[in-house]
Amino acid sequence: LSPALKYTWYRFRIPFAQEPVSFESVELYYSKTVWSQINFIEQFSPDYSMGRDGEKSVITLKNLKNLPITGITLKTESMFKRLVSGRDSQKYLFNLRFGDSAYQDLTLPTHGYASDTDDLSLYIDDNDDSPIKVDGIDIEYHAARLVFEAPETETLYLYYGNPEIDSPPGYDIANYMDLVLEQGYETLSLGKPEVLETASEPARDYSVYYNIVITVTAAALIIVIVLRLQKVNKNNPE
Repeated sequence: LSPALKYTWYRFRIPFAQEPVSFESVELYYSKTVWSQINFIEQFSPDYSMGRDGEKSVITLKNLKNLPITGITLKTESMFKRLVSGRDSQKYLFNLRFGDSAYQDLTLPTHGYASDTDDLSLYIDDNDDSPIKVDGIDIEYHAARLVFEAPETETLYLYYGNPEIDSPPGYDIANYMDLVLEQGYETLSLGKPEVLETASEPARDYSVYYNIVITVTAAALIIVIVLRLQKVNKNNPE
C-alpha cells in the first residue's frame, strides 16, 4: 500500500482463485510518525531517446547524474494505461478519455532519487499493444542551491522555521510597485561621516550644599527644642 490512503475502506480481490479463500484474522500495520517537509522544486525538460526491449518501450533520459529527482512526467496524446517503471519506482500511468470525461495521471514519482549515472531509463510495459507516442518529458527535482546576486555592502540573513514566511504581510503598494519604479527615482549621495566632539563639563560636587542644608536644619531643630523647654519651665514653676 502507498504511504497514505484517501478512503476509509478498501476491497481486495484475489484473481483466478479456484476455491474461496478464508481468513481467520486481519492485522493492520500503520506508522504513527507524522512529518512534513517543504522543498524548493525546479523543472526542466531533459534530452531523451526511445528504444525497445522485447515487449517494453525504453525511454533513456540524459544528463541526470546526482540530480535529486522527485517526479518524471510524460507528455503524450496517446490513450493508454500501462505500467511504467524506473529505478526503485513503478506505477500505472494512464491517459484515458471516455466521451467528455478525461482521466489522466502521467507522473512517475521518484521521491528524490538521485542517479549515480548520467542516463536514467524508464520502461513501459506495452505487452501486445503498440508503443505510445511520447511528445516530451518534464523532470521535477529538489533545488539543492539558491543562487542570487547580493549587494556587497549589506548583511544578508537566511530565515527558516518562521511561520510568518508562509503568510507574509501584504500591502497595497505591492499592487502598483512596478508603476512606481517606472517613474524613476533620485539617489541621495551621503558624504564621509564626521564625528562631532563636544566639550565635556566637569561633574559638580554637591556635597558642600548638602552639608550646609543638614547643618541649618539641625540648628533650627535645636532652637525649637530649647524654646519649647523654656516655655514648659515657665508654665510649671517649682
